[in-house]
Amino acid sequence: MHVIACPECDLLQELPPLPPGRRLRCSRCRCFLASRPAGPPDLSLALACTAAVAYVVANLLPLMDLSVVGRFASTTIAGGAYEMWLEGQMITAVLVAFCAVIAPGTYIAFVLALLLASRRSPVPEWVGEAMRWVGHLQTWSMVEVMLLGILVALV
Repeated sequence: MHVIACPECDLLQELPPLPPGRRLRCSRCRCFLASRPAGPPDLSLALACTAAVAYVVANLLPLMDLSVVGRFASTTIAGGAYEMWLEGQMITAVLVAFCAVIAPGTYIAFVLALLLASRRSPVPEWVGEAMRWVGHLQTWSMVEVMLLGILVALV
């Protein structure tokens, strides 16, 4: 059995083996300590591969098409950031490129690498550091969703 500390109240508790689909709560503050998913073991890898395919398609296909008086323009997400850079909006271009292209792509790549590395018998040493980076990248890959939520809350 493993001993873990509750992240809320720091109570040390023994972690028993969990059957599939069960969750363990802290006996003092009822905070979730651990869970074991009930789904198939390859579900997360399949979803990560699907996310990678969707990411590639979303960044290669045009985001917006505009047709006015016989003129036609089309751009992708990265193309929009590049056009902002050319127009002198460098800070906005860097933020758009990072939050809409770089951070989500890096997050998906890290998740795929971690899922594939976890299939190896001796787990590589770099997995712990990569898991910490995934936690940081997860926040930055959803900034536009958080900003939209803040805007809706303000309105």
